[in-house]
Amino acid sequence: MTRSWVAPLTGLLNRRALALAFEDEQERAKRNGSVLSMLLIDLDHFKHVNDEHGHDMGDRVLIDFAGRASGVLPESAYLARWGGEEFAVLLPALSLQSACRLAEAIRTRISEPALKAPVRCTCSVGVACLAAAEATIEQLARDADNALYRAKHLGRNRVEICDRAFAA
Repeated sequence: MTRSWVAPLTGLLNRRALALAFEDEQERAKRNGSVLSMLLIDLDHFKHVNDEHGHDMGDRVLIDFAGRASGVLPESAYLARWGGEEFAVLLPALSLQSACRLAEAIRTRISEPALKAPVRCTCSVGVACLAAAEATIEQLARDADNALYRAKHLGRNRVEICDRAFAA
């Protein structure tokens, strides 16, 4: 990806780059009759980190998250900074069950004590999965966001699945 499609702080893809990757992966998935899964991940109580420890520490937490999450993801995944302390992962041809296992692995990894950022964080994750033929990035993001909202509402530091996720 070109530099303009990378979030400068974290080195992750930005939303535009993720949307372009989605278009390519959707075409491939349609040809193969497979699904597309998406995770939306939000760092829990991130405002508290900035308020209590300053924005430099907040930046260190975001950079630490990017490294940890990247280390858990398969090469086929696309990790992007969605905005603020929210991240999106596009998972081509990954079933709902596999996407949930991956979401749980990320959640667990993020909750471990940090090496580069001395502030301990947790994250909440929403999981969505749709057949490629009916998937749009907007719908996947909306479904994952609804699941993420439920994870936050139910106490944070958890993974929730969209009610209408495609169980392939």
